[in-house]
Parts: sequence; structure tokens; C-alpha cells
Amino acid sequence: MKTKQTLSCFYLLCAAVLQVATSGAQPVTQIAAGNVHSPFLKNDGSLWGMGSSYHGALGDGTYNLSTNRPEQIVASGVTAIAAGNDFSLFLKSDGSLWGMGNNGWGQLGDGTYHYTNRPEQIVAGSPGYNRISGQLLNGGNVRLSFVGMAGTNYALDRSFSLTGTNWAPQVTNPAGSGGALVFTNTPNHATNNFWRVRSVP
Repeated sequence: MKTKQTLSCFYLLCAAVLQVATSGAQPVTQIAAGNVHSPFLKNDGSLWGMGSSYHGALGDGTYNLSTNRPEQIVASGVTAIAAGNDFSLFLKSDGSLWGMGNNGWGQLGDGTYHYTNRPEQIVAGSPGYNRISGQLLNGGNVRLSFVGMAGTNYALDRSFSLTGTNWAPQVTNPAGSGGALVFTNTPNHATNNFWRVRSVP
């Protein structure tokens, strides 16, 4: 009877190993541990995580209390990871720095104190400027993140039409040491909103 049980266990183990070997599984190359979440990096450059995403630390688009199985966060291009108190940072192959999660003390360095449950670029890689992205915030605000040349002063302009445009200045900000710059404005929901960023003296 004991021999049968041993053989059964052996067959199950072989089946499990065969399944992993044939499923294209990639070995884990780096791990990190936050206080209640655990991101890890695979050999193919994909970023995975499990645990609590209450403050968005997993970057999976949720603020769930927890997940007890690894889930893929970024498909490729990640080269290094770090985890803190409910937030995560990672580097991509172009040298850019990304982060997600708790930002109550500004630890993500994005110019705000807002949590984020999706990876956001903090510092661009090379060449590192002329990149813009938009994010809808609570209350109908929109946050535009722009990466410029460090130390350069930039202005944000808005127009409601590209026909007979009338660009109205919104905000002027200097780019930080990493070139990161964030503008926050309230869009007019009754019309289209067109934005441009320009360098100013």
C-alpha cells in the first residue's frame, strides 16, 4: 500500500514538473517585499505581484485588500524592482523609473500626494523629454504629466478647438531634477479640450 502511495505521489510530481516545463514558465530573477505586498521579476522582464493592493501598490488598477495568487503587472522591459510601505518602484530597460501605490508623503516623486493603482513614469529614460500623458482625477480634474529637460520652464496652454485656435495659458512650472512635471486643471466638459506644452523663458 505504501509503495502505491509513493508511486502516486511520484507520478503527480512528474506531472506537475512537466506542466511547468511545457507551459513556457520563466524563472524568477528578483524579489522584493513590502510590508503587505510582494512584487517579483521574471527572466523575460515581466513584473508580477501578490498581496495587498489597498493603496494600489500592485499597480493592477485596483485598490483591493489582497490577492493570494501572483498576477502580472507589466508584460516586459522591467530590469529592477523595489518595494516599500504600500508602494512599489521599478526600472525599465530604457532607464526610466516607474512607481505605484501609496504616495501620502510624496514618495513616488510625481509632484502630488495622490495614490495611484497603475504604474506611472516618475523619471524618463533616454532621451528623457517631450513625453506627455493624461490621467482623469476625482472631481472631473485631469492631470497631465510631462517630461521635459531638467530646469527648463514650461507653460501649459488650452484651446477648445483646433479650428481658429485661441490658446489660453493655464500654468507655468519648472521641470524638476529628473525632468518630471505635473499640471492639474479642470477641463470644460461641455466642449473638446486641446492641450499643448511649450518652453518659456
